Amino acid sequence: LYGKRFFREEFGKDMKILWLPDAFGFNGAIPQLLKKSGVEYFLTMKLAWNNYNMFPHHTFNWVGIDGSRVLVHMLPEETYNGPASPSAIKKIERNYIEKGISDYALMLFGIGDGGGGPGPEHLERLEREKDLNGLAPVKQEHAIDFFKKLDEKSGNYSSWFGELYLEKHQGTLTSQAKNKWYNRKIEIALREAEFSSTLASIYAQKPYMKEKLEEIWKEVLLYQFHDILPGSSIKRVYDESVERYSILLEQVNNIIESSYSAMTEKIAADCRENSYMVYNSLSWERDEWVFAGGNWHRVNIPPMGCKMIDAGRHEDLTFTINAEKGFIENDIIKVHFNDDGTICSIFDKECGCEVLDGNSPANKLAV
Repeated sequence: LYGKRFFREEFGKDMKILWLPDAFGFNGAIPQLLKKSGVEYFLTMKLAWNNYNMFPHHTFNWVGIDGSRVLVHMLPEETYNGPASPSAIKKIERNYIEKGISDYALMLFGIGDGGGGPGPEHLERLEREKDLNGLAPVKQEHAIDFFKKLDEKSGNYSSWFGELYLEKHQGTLTSQAKNKWYNRKIEIALREAEFSSTLASIYAQKPYMKEKLEEIWKEVLLYQFHDILPGSSIKRVYDESVERYSILLEQVNNIIESSYSAMTEKIAADCRENSYMVYNSLSWERDEWVFAGGNWHRVNIPPMGCKMIDAGRHEDLTFTINAEKGFIENDIIKVHFNDDGTICSIFDKECGCEVLDGNSPANKLAV
């Protein structure tokens, strides 16, 4: 969203290519997100660095979980720091797996790692290599023009289904858990803030905090940079980003609270005394127990909806629980424990049967 918006506002261009040469594997949901965003093509490179299994394609159709399909080109030179030398062109010609199908492959030249770009020496080489005897002809052009030519034979390329897994950078899913925790919490909270702010702007005439939300989102996206979120940055990055995450999350929660408060004040005049408004911001129906006004209430709320509950009325709740040393039971199940805390029996009273097989205990923790 922000990437496409930037190029549209700054250059009047609608980007059709997802450009991620240096990221560490890709989720199988990405093709669906790309197609729904008007992105047809994807360029990457890092899968060439697999430790054990060579990725079998350079040009292929990537099919996502829902069946969405995008055309992918993975750089045959296996680098985004190409010297644009004759040997680099020869390597591309030698490596390109789909050269029997397509006459076109892409070379990224210059100092790509760190964004330095091409130098005079790269441009001089490319000028001399346009049509040099013994080398494949080289042409400088926009990447979108390259992909359109590549797309002409899209029906002949192989398809890859689901996740694109990189074997090289192990541990990126488990490193720097605090950053990952904050990232996901803020993503969820920002969605809630946008939802509640929209409701408050429509029904309570509370100004929508567009500038503030955009400012927060852009900083969150900064910390999703491919060496921060995977945990492959230096210590200073995590010291500073965790500190900022904490501040950002508090700001987002304040937006959520103020939005719901504005909504509640707007409807308070029409409410009975001791009434509570319960919101469901999720996109599916929820049937939950809610504690309000000193009582428990069973509430069913439609997707992205709300419901008023009367705190004076409450459910007649009676629980039958019996707990002694070694077991605990209610009217539905009875659970027996060993002395070490493992479970030796779970008896389902409704079905009249034992759940465990009796061969080994349940709830056995191992580190």
